[in-house]
Amino acid sequence: MSDVRGVLDANLLASGLVSPNGPGNALIAEARLGRFELVVSSHLLAEVREALMEAFHVDDQDAGELLAFVERISQRVEPRDVPAICRDPDDDAVIALADQSGAAFLATYDHGVMAVGSVGSCGIIHPINALQLVATLNPSVKAEGIPGTTDEDRSKWKYADGGAAFDAARAMVDWLLALPRDRQRGREMVTPESWPNFQRAIADGTAAELARLIGHWMPKVRYPAPGMAFVFCPRVHAEQAEPFMVERPQAMELTVITLVERSGRWLVHGMGPLVPPADLGLIAYSW
Repeated sequence: MSDVRGVLDANLLASGLVSPNGPGNALIAEARLGRFELVVSSHLLAEVREALMEAFHVDDQDAGELLAFVERISQRVEPRDVPAICRDPDDDAVIALADQSGAAFLATYDHGVMAVGSVGSCGIIHPINALQLVATLNPSVKAEGIPGTTDEDRSKWKYADGGAAFDAARAMVDWLLALPRDRQRGREMVTPESWPNFQRAIADGTAAELARLIGHWMPKVRYPAPGMAFVFCPRVHAEQAEPFMVERPQAMELTVITLVERSGRWLVHGMGPLVPPADLGLIAYSW
């Protein structure tokens, strides 16, 4: 078991328990494998149960079984006190847990919690960044294909500015932001095999949240294999209004939109971590 501790907020834990895709599920898997010690509290578990039942419509029995699983792979810590930091007392409770348990990170999608930045020695970070941190602590993770932590050779990728793949990615995000209007149109824009995943993400709200997190579009489209494209969308915080210069290599928080070409049309296959071509049965230009 790793001596590094981490906390996942209630919504991230709940979504990771019910969805097989996304960083929440990947972080839970990493905790189960002992690559970091997941920390929970009674208050956090109660919040997870509420999220499972209200947001994801899990019945009481199934919610109990999921929580029992979380308790088996985690360490319970009860904060001694809960200082008022955020507007929401529930946010204060998870921040206090992260601080007083000695956690290295608190992973959350909540902008209000992320705005706190850090508490004590604990960084409050996006789930993708938490996965990258776990990968840094466990070098073997990269070889196992954990989402968002690939070290592929990109030297023979093809590149082009804009184009049909870029337009298809933009159209998909515009559609997600317009929901619930024209709900079925998305079926025409995604691969048939990924449509059930998108339906689940639309139902639980994670698809719209992911679309709202996109701050910028890189116009240069990456083509890692014939008939496959990546559109990179860096995320920025709302308060980041000033330009800045990157003077050295830095980790960049991205949403990667993966597209494949079918019958002359570019269709979205996934949004989130980068998807290796082999996962789609494609031979990469250089992987």
